[in-house]
Amino acid sequence: MRRWHAGWVASRDLAPPTEDDGVLRTVVGDPGRDVERLVLGADGHPRRLDRAASASWDDRDPWITVSTRDPGRTADRLVEHGLATALGPEWLMRVALADQLRAELPVGHTVAVRRDTPRARQLQVLTATGSLAASGQVGLAGDVAVPDRISTERAHRKRGLGAATMTLLADAALARGITEGVLVASDQGRRLYARLGWQVVGAVVVARRL
Repeated sequence: MRRWHAGWVASRDLAPPTEDDGVLRTVVGDPGRDVERLVLGADGHPRRLDRAASASWDDRDPWITVSTRDPGRTADRLVEHGLATALGPEWLMRVALADQLRAELPVGHTVAVRRDTPRARQLQVLTATGSLAASGQVGLAGDVAVPDRISTERAHRKRGLGAATMTLLADAALARGITEGVLVASDQGRRLYARLGWQVVGAVVVARRL
């Protein structure tokens, strides 16, 4: 989970987090999501979750992310602290990038690279007329790549653009010598990534203070 977080921070070009006994605090700065606290090892150290939840009262628009083997119990504990959780958990997934199923870009589409730095690559998939069809980015941190913000425009779904975007991002990481991918997926995203060969390695509970 720590490796995922490093790639996520790189993808979004955020400042490095501060850490206090297994809780990472990151300033995100997004509307409705100003601060993110990542709780590491919460199953073995439940007091970390309690401390993160209590400290979130001092933040504006705080979110808390927890990797856990017991998402139901973890969600209940966060609710006890006055936080709201999603109806179900998200999923930590990994893959050897060379083993990810490849998908070619459909004919008539082109790729525009919007950001290319040592820490991240961001791209858009465009139609023949230049309109946006899909987009995605990948954070690069150490030996892992973290795909992030994979999105297909509603009018262009069911055409394999999500899989093609993931292929382009994996190729970018492999070209830099990075061989492993890690991401956190919603239930909907999990189905796409599973078809590409990604495997679930754990549940993730996300909560926010409303």
